[in-house]
Order: sequence, then C-alpha cells, then structure tokens
Amino acid sequence: MPTANQPAATGRHTRRQHTSPAGHRSPTAATMRRPQLQAAIANGHCTLLSLSAKDPFERDKNETPENWHARRQLTIQNICGGCPAAAACEELALRDRAYTSVRGGLTEEELRQHARKQSTRLAAARKADDHLHDQDAQIRQAYRQLHRACAVNSDRYTASAPQRHAAVTTARSKLAHLQAARRTENGWGAHR
Repeated sequence: MPTANQPAATGRHTRRQHTSPAGHRSPTAATMRRPQLQAAIANGHCTLLSLSAKDPFERDKNETPENWHARRQLTIQNICGGCPAAAACEELALRDRAYTSVRGGLTEEELRQHARKQSTRLAAARKADDHLHDQDAQIRQAYRQLHRACAVNSDRYTASAPQRHAAVTTARSKLAHLQAARRTENGWGAHR
C-alpha cells in the first residue's frame, strides 16, 4: 500500500495519492484547478445534509469555545470522516483563506497552520486559478463577439456583407487562437 503522496499503481498509469491529517485519501487536490475542486465538493457528505438552525461547520455567535470545540469534533468525526471530498474541501479552504470554520475535516487552527506551511504553493495555485479565470473570461468574450458578428439580421449590425464576413472571420480566428492556447497550455497540443 502506498504512503501519502507516493504514486499508487493503477494499471498502466500511476496516480498520486493525498492523505490529509484527518486521514482522508483521495487524488491529490493540490494539483487541481478550482473548477475541478468545486466539482469534487459536489460529492461531499455535507451536500447531503439538510442544515438546521445550527450549522455544524460554523461556530454560533453566542457559543462558548468549549461547546464549539466539542461540536466541531463531532462534525469532523461524523460528517467529514471518510468524506470523498475532504481533500478538495481542505484545498479550497486554503486557497480561499477560509479559516473560520471546519473544512476538509480540519479545525480553524489546523487550516491556518497548513496555510503557513504551504504559503508558496498556495500563492502559485491562486495565481494559476486566476489565470484560468481570465482565460475563461476571454473565451466567453470571444464567443459573444462571434455571436454578434454572426447576427446577420440584427438591427444592431447594419454592416454590409463583406464587412460582416470580415467580422465573423476575425471573431472566429480570435476564438480559435484562445482555445488553441488553452489546449497547448494544458498539454493537449494543437486542435486537428
């Protein structure tokens, strides 16, 4: 059996494993981008809860520290324990600097400690997430420009046929360039 962060054999390929301090094993969340982490959290145990007045992950305003510490330990054991999304939840909490509640089976203190130890890695992960967000925004904008250029019967677009054709060609070219850049950056190479 592989130990934490060692490759685990899975047929012809290997996959890195992550073990959080709470004992959760899942694919390494540290290498994932924000959309992947958010998709993983959709499978978490917490998504199956119908929350009552008391949120098990947050401290109530008037709750004593002793009561909160006892309650959060129950949350960690009963909800976070064995959760398939614990590593993703922990990673997002660290990237978002969300250290005020139970996340990924860790207490606020443990999250802050992990954040201090991993500050360089987390800064790089945040930068990569921001870059991905900017790429998405540019691609969405290129789609909108292409849609506007293709709006032949639109009252907003009264250009002649050659101008419309040039606008469509330019918009398609820009969109293709942005998509190719993303594919290349992600290791997919050029589109065929």
